[in-house]
Amino acid sequence: MTSKIGMGLLVWNGEKTIRTTINSLLKQSIQNFDLIIFDNRSTDNTLKIANEIKKKNKTKIKIKVIKDYKRRKLVNSQKFLIKNYLKKYKYICVISDDDFYHPRFLETLQKKITQDNLSMVYCGYNHFKSKNNFYKVKNYPIYDQSSSYFYNLSKFILHRNMVPAFFGIFLSEKYISSLKYFYYYDKTESNYDTLFLAHFLLNNKIGYVKKVLFSYRDKDRYNIQKKRKHRVYILNELKTSLFIFVYQFNLSKNLAKITFENKNINFLNKLLIFFLIVITYFQKSISFIVRRFYALIN
Repeated sequence: MTSKIGMGLLVWNGEKTIRTTINSLLKQSIQNFDLIIFDNRSTDNTLKIANEIKKKNKTKIKIKVIKDYKRRKLVNSQKFLIKNYLKKYKYICVISDDDFYHPRFLETLQKKITQDNLSMVYCGYNHFKSKNNFYKVKNYPIYDQSSSYFYNLSKFILHRNMVPAFFGIFLSEKYISSLKYFYYYDKTESNYDTLFLAHFLLNNKIGYVKKVLFSYRDKDRYNIQKKRKHRVYILNELKTSLFIFVYQFNLSKNLAKITFENKNINFLNKLLIFFLIVITYFQKSISFIVRRFYALIN
């Protein structure tokens, strides 16, 4: 296993953003990492741009561009990337083709994960809509080694804050051990990363760096959906709302299963987590429906 960091860049039709992402990686203050660009059969100029950047690269960073031999769903694509190209690295980081990284992102996170002997380290972040349009977000809750497994999971269940923890640096063997919980479990094909991170928090020591070193592009999914015909959009929202309680139940059931199978927390803590899951099940379901319909009429 190489001691280098393996950076896995998943990309599909990212011609508008991939240059910004890759350039932010090539400007990192440390260059002891390999960049594996995994193209999920893009139909635009993404692959051409990636190969062009690789050809012109004059840094010490090794860039490898791979075109998948078939079109995969996001989860399957990420698993394929990790199991076939990243597992040989001691530390791995899976990134998207539209995010942006501070020059000291890797240096800062690698220093903490090695010094404190942690399984994962992440940092503060902000959102951005364009290169010059950044805005702050609440970096809360914080999951770190100062909190118990129980407390970290409790905060996660209450807030379900995935970003930026999901985009930190991981000890590869620990990442892979939680990868079996990274899957689609119902027709929504959502919350696949929720189960993964819940299991990871219950079994590993986490580190957090307060500095804002990572920027997450605002996907603005509601406005994207509104570009469709309004009647179709309304019908889809009604259908989604009718089934949201079932989908949230599936998520809650799986979270409870992960909790009761775990050996790092006692039975009383497991019961408390279960009650938190039940409470947030109703709260998340109702708030999700309200947010969607509010976005629809505004």
